Amino acid sequence: MRARYLSLDPYMRGRMSAAKSYAKPAAVGEPMVGVRGRGRASRNPKFAVGDIVMGYGAGRNTRCPTARLRKLDPAAAPVSTALGVLACRA
Repeated sequence: MRARYLSLDPYMRGRMSAAKSYAKPAAVGEPMVGVRGRGRASRNPKFAVGDIVMGYGAGRNTRCPTARLRKLDPAAAPVSTALGVLACRA
């Protein structure tokens, strides 16, 4: 998927530290996760090229198992709302 939005949640502060946390720390130089983007390719018939999806990928372009993706409907609400109150883990 090609990233369009990146979620910057409070828990990410803990990921940027070696301090004990419920979330695994991110290594220096490792991209943060929490991407919402547009599908570029898929071998899963449930997802078409161009679908807007959310997943736990990272970076500008990412691969994510389709079992961990959720298709978003931009007609239902702005895609950016999937980063806040309307978000859920895929």
